Amino acid sequence: QNSSITGIDLQRDLIITKQLDFISGAISTNAFLLQLGTSTAQTGVLNYTSGYVLGKMRRWFNGTNSGNSTALFPIGIYGGSYRNHSVSIEYTQAATLPGHVTVEFISLPMASVNSGLPILAANTGGAAFDVQYLEDEGYWKIDNETGKLTDGLYTISLTGEGFQTITDINQVTLLKRVNGGSWFCPGIHIPTTGTTSIPTIARSGVSGYSNFGFGSGGNNPLPVELVEFNGMQVEQSIHLNWLTASEINAAYFTVERSTDAVSFSALGNVAAHSNSNQKREYSFKDNSPSIGVNYYRLNQFDWNGKNEYSEVIAVNYETLNSTPFIEWVHVDDRQNLSFYTSNNSSEITIRWFDISGRIVNEQSVSASGFIQTNANQHLQNGLYLVQFTNGKNEFVAKIIIK
Repeated sequence: QNSSITGIDLQRDLIITKQLDFISGAISTNAFLLQLGTSTAQTGVLNYTSGYVLGKMRRWFNGTNSGNSTALFPIGIYGGSYRNHSVSIEYTQAATLPGHVTVEFISLPMASVNSGLPILAANTGGAAFDVQYLEDEGYWKIDNETGKLTDGLYTISLTGEGFQTITDINQVTLLKRVNGGSWFCPGIHIPTTGTTSIPTIARSGVSGYSNFGFGSGGNNPLPVELVEFNGMQVEQSIHLNWLTASEINAAYFTVERSTDAVSFSALGNVAAHSNSNQKREYSFKDNSPSIGVNYYRLNQFDWNGKNEYSEVIAVNYETLNSTPFIEWVHVDDRQNLSFYTSNNSSEITIRWFDISGRIVNEQSVSASGFIQTNANQHLQNGLYLVQFTNGKNEFVAKIIIK
């Protein structure tokens, strides 16, 4: 089948058997999958002019390949305008067992507990600079078919349009991590092409799959090193406090709030200290929180217009004539769960649910006031629901692990 699609929202998985003529527009996959080709015998051809796949796309690989027709995943995202986050995979040495590859862009920071940074220049495969920073606007999740495409060698290219922390394309390179581990430099660095607005990074001699993203040297620093961010209800408002360890050319913080941890709106700005190597304390008061759970994050800007988001924290707001059970919840980068309860219950049960509703961790604590505990196991990046119960009361918070 020869399919020509200029704009569509998928309501189920879509398989293009032979050729996809992608002229313009966007294919929004939603929770579904766009697949080009049906097997290693019928890998499918992409006739590409322009446009983006907003979501998850799968292609088949058998032997060596090159060019958009067999290598391109025209991934994009939409945030007021389309942004190019495309991927190209060109096999130069065929894998022993051919199979399919699935690509999607994850709009979460690359930072992790064991980031692997800094990566010294000698270990970058020719990048010639120490990798000191990770992109905070997202990374690519690229998965191979189970047991297939585990060997062979390919050249991979990633395009990241609108990454505001990039100021020098000669100081960025492609990174990889496996199963949430440390980031490292696979294969051989290929000089970055494009512009600071639309750079394309690439590496040759790469094998295996998992997560891929942008790493940078010292010429692309992020504006603020944030070490603490928390909040709690004080009378009829929520007080937010944060602490920075250092600031580089920092201009201001925008405080943003959400009721669903997805859609945020700005509440106000707080001026930063511009440049500092000392600890700096900040505060902001939300005088009109919503009843129930409020989610907050900081958008940190520097004087060049670069920005990065903080982690998201959850703060519960109760009317003064009610007795709060859990007042605020916070998870740090070591997966330590902190919360505050004014309830004198002898035991609180904490259950972690993943997005499929499966309990991935359960524990009980006996205390009141400020409590800190650990999830007791490594949790994959993603959204979780954390339920607190004491037999009489229940509180549920959305937690994002990243």
